[in-house]
Amino acid sequence: MNQQFVLAEMAPDQRNQWSIVTTGAVFLSVFLLAAGGAIHTSVVALRADIEGFAPFIIGLTMSAFFLGYLFGTAIAPSLLRSVGYTRTFAGFATIGSAAALGHLLVIAPIPWLALRVIHGMATAAMLVVVESWMNSSTPRGMWGRVFTLYSLVYLGSMGAGQPLLGVFGVERFEIFIIVSIIISMSLIPVTLSKIDEAPPSPVARMSLPQVVTATPFASAGIFVSGILTGILWSLGALYAHQTGLGYTQVGLFMAAVSAGAIISQFPVGILSDYLDRRTIIVALSAVGIVSSAALFAGPAFEPNVLIGVAVLVGASTMPMYSLCLAQAHDLFAPEEMVKAAGAFVTLYAAGSVFGPTVAGALMEVAGREGIIITLILTQLLFVAYAGRKVERLSLRTTSRSAQRFHPYPRTTAAAFGLLRRATRNEERQTEVTPFDSDSRHSFQSHRDLDRNRRRHA
Repeated sequence: MNQQFVLAEMAPDQRNQWSIVTTGAVFLSVFLLAAGGAIHTSVVALRADIEGFAPFIIGLTMSAFFLGYLFGTAIAPSLLRSVGYTRTFAGFATIGSAAALGHLLVIAPIPWLALRVIHGMATAAMLVVVESWMNSSTPRGMWGRVFTLYSLVYLGSMGAGQPLLGVFGVERFEIFIIVSIIISMSLIPVTLSKIDEAPPSPVARMSLPQVVTATPFASAGIFVSGILTGILWSLGALYAHQTGLGYTQVGLFMAAVSAGAIISQFPVGILSDYLDRRTIIVALSAVGIVSSAALFAGPAFEPNVLIGVAVLVGASTMPMYSLCLAQAHDLFAPEEMVKAAGAFVTLYAAGSVFGPTVAGALMEVAGREGIIITLILTQLLFVAYAGRKVERLSLRTTSRSAQRFHPYPRTTAAAFGLLRRATRNEERQTEVTPFDSDSRHSFQSHRDLDRNRRRHA
């Protein structure tokens, strides 16, 4: 995404203003805005189907959110510098809340598509505010832990509110009001917290072609991850409902996808620290193909079994984003990773726009199976690409990866500043070892960095 700014490190006296209470309040705001947005996504897909929207139109409508997301990350930094954290957050929270209610005024494809763009823009802008503040205020000793906790809060929030579908249903207007209330409530923790209003400082950015050329494998994986995640979060509820699940069970199905992602995130991440990350990514994709194929039998499964399959689907598809970014982080110097962050998030968002659109088109022909076909074909193509790109994928143990795995939030580029600092802090305490077990040169050498990029991209 064309996000132009992240916040530079603050002076020690400003950094001391950080507190656990303020950070907890900001995390609560993130939880509420992400939970409200996730519920709204499921509701719009389900309600559009009830209203008779064509499957392709539903796919376009769901993709529109991610298009708005791109706009939001582009415009938020300049507003943040102009009016500060709290005002920017409050303004976009109001816009997001209004967009959720706007779906009740005119039930038609074009207005809903426009409202989804607006909602995506508002969500991205709010996350830019939150991440920029964390990037500037978190003290040195907390950088890595805050980054990891933020990632888990965001991922968990995506499934936490989904059971509300069973409480309020989607046929009437109440669920849209609930979504608006949740998004509006995200205003309270931020506006009542002591948040410094320092403007962000500009940093240089790497272009998308530069990033893709330097890390083709990771870039392809991030784009694929966007496709998979966009389909699951946008159309997963619609698939579950069309298999015969009630709204309560649909909510549990979506919560199970999120739970699977959380459960598998650290085990596969830690494993990738000791084995070739590309091997883990491709192996996980193979598991994703099998678990996605199991969704074909969805109508024949008992609801609890189908929800269990959803856990497997989430566990095998969702960690790809973090694993691919970790693979890129092994190849980039910490400062380069921050400069490349905007390009990576752009790739992910582009995949999220592409995925639901293609799945919606296939649903015109194959019904709900079009969603599954898109998931499987996407992963098959990626595995085929990886087989050509990587000369040899094996489970042999290699030397420890250059960077320790962190779960990455699927949000904006501003969050990457925390990981940069965490990495610097770790590098002062531990020796950095390159991929080649026979080499003892540090990644601080640009010559070795370039050699490893060519070998492992």
